[in-house]
Amino acid sequence: MFPISLSINGLYSYKKKHTIKFDTLSEAGIFGIFGKVGSGKSSILEAITFAVFGKTDKLNISGDNRYYNMMNLDCDVVEINFEFLAGKEKDHFRCEFIAKRNSKQFDKISTNERKAAKKIGNDWQAIEFGEVETAIGLSYDNFKRTVIIPQGQFAEFLQLKPAARIDMIKDIFSLHEYDLSENTKSLRKETENKIEVIENVISHQFEYLTDDFIQNKKTELENLTKLTSEQEKQINQKNEQKSQLEIIKTIFEEKNKKQIQLQKLQSQEETIKKRDENLNEFILVKNEFEQDLKDQKRLNTNLNSIKEKQKETEQNLQKAQKNYDKTVELQKEISIQKEENLKKLEQIEPINQLIKLKEAKKEYTKKAERIEKGTHLILQKQEEFEKIKSAISKEKERVSEFKSKIIDTENLQNAFIWFDKNETLSKNQSEINAEVENAKLELKKIETEKTTFETNKLQLSEKEITRNIERTNQEIEKLTMQKGLHQAVHALEDGQPCPVCGSEAHPNILDVENIDSNLKSLKKQKKEDEQNLKTLQKEETELSRFIEKITEKKQNLDKQIQKQSLIKTEFSAHQKLFLEKEKEWKNLSKTEILNIQKEQKQVQTQIKKSETQLSELEQNTEKIISEIEKYKQGLEKIKQEHASQTGQIKELERNSEKVSQLYLNSSISELEKTIVEIKKNAELAEQKFLKNQEQEKQFFHQKSELEGTLKSILSQFSTLNQELESNQKQILQKIEKLNNEVNQNSEKQFSQTDIETILKQNINTDNERKEITTFFTNLKTTLEEYQRLEKQTEGKSYENDSFEKLIKEIKELTNKQKQDNSQQTIINQEIKKAEKDKLEKEDLEKKLSKLLQRQDNLQTLTKLFKGGSGGFVDFASTEYLRNLCRLANVRFRELTHHSLELILNETNEFEVRDFLSEGKTRAIKTLSGGQLFQASLCVALALSESMRKQQEFFFIDEGFGSLDNDSLQIVLNTLQSLQKENKVVGIISHVESLQQEIRTHLHIQKNQTEGSIIKLVAG
Repeated sequence: MFPISLSINGLYSYKKKHTIKFDTLSEAGIFGIFGKVGSGKSSILEAITFAVFGKTDKLNISGDNRYYNMMNLDCDVVEINFEFLAGKEKDHFRCEFIAKRNSKQFDKISTNERKAAKKIGNDWQAIEFGEVETAIGLSYDNFKRTVIIPQGQFAEFLQLKPAARIDMIKDIFSLHEYDLSENTKSLRKETENKIEVIENVISHQFEYLTDDFIQNKKTELENLTKLTSEQEKQINQKNEQKSQLEIIKTIFEEKNKKQIQLQKLQSQEETIKKRDENLNEFILVKNEFEQDLKDQKRLNTNLNSIKEKQKETEQNLQKAQKNYDKTVELQKEISIQKEENLKKLEQIEPINQLIKLKEAKKEYTKKAERIEKGTHLILQKQEEFEKIKSAISKEKERVSEFKSKIIDTENLQNAFIWFDKNETLSKNQSEINAEVENAKLELKKIETEKTTFETNKLQLSEKEITRNIERTNQEIEKLTMQKGLHQAVHALEDGQPCPVCGSEAHPNILDVENIDSNLKSLKKQKKEDEQNLKTLQKEETELSRFIEKITEKKQNLDKQIQKQSLIKTEFSAHQKLFLEKEKEWKNLSKTEILNIQKEQKQVQTQIKKSETQLSELEQNTEKIISEIEKYKQGLEKIKQEHASQTGQIKELERNSEKVSQLYLNSSISELEKTIVEIKKNAELAEQKFLKNQEQEKQFFHQKSELEGTLKSILSQFSTLNQELESNQKQILQKIEKLNNEVNQNSEKQFSQTDIETILKQNINTDNERKEITTFFTNLKTTLEEYQRLEKQTEGKSYENDSFEKLIKEIKELTNKQKQDNSQQTIINQEIKKAEKDKLEKEDLEKKLSKLLQRQDNLQTLTKLFKGGSGGFVDFASTEYLRNLCRLANVRFRELTHHSLELILNETNEFEVRDFLSEGKTRAIKTLSGGQLFQASLCVALALSESMRKQQEFFFIDEGFGSLDNDSLQIVLNTLQSLQKENKVVGIISHVESLQQEIRTHLHIQKNQTEGSIIKLVAG
């Protein structure tokens, strides 16, 4: 597989759409995908695997709400579009995925869709995902082990269980096609099952098919056909008799029904006639009296209402007169109270003057007290000013005294610095001299050890030994394959297909003699060569270690000697500096200089402290002078205000002479309260006067209205009485007239009560008239119908027993005919089924004959592959693994400086041979993180080289952080060498140093607002 482009939008931390073009990255051969932890690097690989396979290890398809958790929380859609080349013909494929968020339910993904397409010419043609996987040639699990290797799974192939690893090898290299024993066993089982099924069908399903079975059924069918034809004639005759009897039966039944109906109507005739008379009477009374009686009822109702209204109005008039009289009397009392309050209001102004007088005297006394306090405060501030002046003078004298003790310390400071540096340089010179001597001794010791080792070193060629081992391995592999094919050779027959290659011709049959002895000899030679190689590699490793140590020690010695020279030069220059300053410093020691410096620091501190205090005292002096001036100005103002208040008090005393003697000894608050009460009482009295005056007007108006209303009611009462008398007279006249008319036909007499009773019936005249008319019409029609039917039945008779007997005979004949017809159908179906089964039985017998022959052939194949086919596939898988191990070791030995190699033990588990521990083996799990990464990388590259569809593109998403700088450089060199093999490697890591080595890379940066951002950096 070779990627072309990848577009992602809304996936995990990618809020916006990003498109990666792999052409620039592929040209570099090795490229990186770098960024901090959590920036979204691994999401790129997950997008590729999900687009192709629809799977991800992070989230399950159910239970994890996969599509919701894949989508960025700030997005409403997630999209992946991956284009790549795959297959032998490098076909162009495209895999797409899109999912959208439900607009009404945030955590629900309403749509999700995966599509695959193949480019044919310039058009895209939709295909199934199975075709994509076939082109890639890998399953999802193997794809993650060989092409895109995510975090935590790089070393999975090494750590798989042997059975799982063998299965993986079978899948990748398509070794299942050689598993002929299972195929043969499956075919044999399938054939036996088919034979058993056919034999069961023939023996059970077709057991009834004898030679004369079909002929007997045909004879039985012919007899039944004749019988049913005779039955049909008898049924037709009986049905004709039945039809004639049914007509007569219908006429008699209709006549009886009409007779019953006629009798019922005749029994109701008298009642209907009486209803007709009542209806005529009701219509007559209603037309003459209904409206007059309604008018009389209305007049009586209105008259009663007027009486009630008259009574209510008279009561309200009495109440209104009483309220009016009471209000007039109360108004007189309120007027007297109003006059008294007006007199009290005249005292308000004199009381106000008295309040002002009392307030002025109070303020006058306060100002006198403030004048006395202000004078005393000014005297205090003046005394405080004199004290501060004295303190300032003393502090100035103290500062002058301290300053006289200050001397020039610049030369003393220079002397102190010289002594301090001289001491340091002397110490450094002693230390570096000792280090140089130690370095010389260590270098001499290592050179002696190296000379001794070179004398005893094995003089062999590693390249020659390695070449011999590879030739031996090829011979062993060839002989092992020949041995595995040994059983297949004995099973070969002319004209029969080979179980391995399928060919029916066998011109060159394998000679398998002397294989075991040759294999044993080759393995012994291989073991000796491998032991020599281990010894040589171990010695070369040890020699390299000596050389590295010697180089390191020499470099260290050169550095120390150079440092020693610099320190010596610096010390000599410093001594000359002392000689130039000797006259100034010769009488002082370093300790004396240090003591003088301490004393000068203390003097400087005291001067600074005194100057701070002096500044504070001067600031206080200015503040006190300002306060004294402020107090004097305020005191003068108060004195002026105090003098002006004397005349004001005299004026207020004159104005308050008119005040009542009652208020002279009251306090200011009592006087203010008195004024409020006087005003409040006067206001309440005025409000009460106006309110009562308004009520008086309202009661007078109400009384006048009620008097007019009563007069109107009495007039209405008189009018209604007259109308009622006229109405009653008119009703009596109509009753008299009605009785006179009735007397001519009957003796019945009507009163007003009788008329009211008749009208209470409230008859619906239209419905009643309609029902009466309908009754007499039905009576007439029914009588005529009965007379007609009586004429039709004259001289005829009907016997129900004879009719029932005929019906029973027809039913019995019909049932018998149905049974015979059913039996006829059954026999007909049995004949057709038997004829069909006969043909099917003949066909099954032919198939059974072929299957029995196939069973014999498969039995022969089973004997050929018994115990060999499965073992052969496992043997081939193991050889593939051993070859894989050899290819991986070519790189792994180089990465580990020939100290380690991978081996495959007898149980097909990977182990490590440690040449630094006398070539002993240990478990793969004992490797460090960096070593395990190196081994995994070598196996992954070897696996790619061994595959039929070699992978041209790798992604590696882990492991580089566990490598030291040297190992990292070796791995990078190994990966870069793959460019010669037209392979491209993508490395995903957060290790910053890799960015310097791999110039072409994608830099992933996660922004809080924009999400993950992809930037291409071209080297």
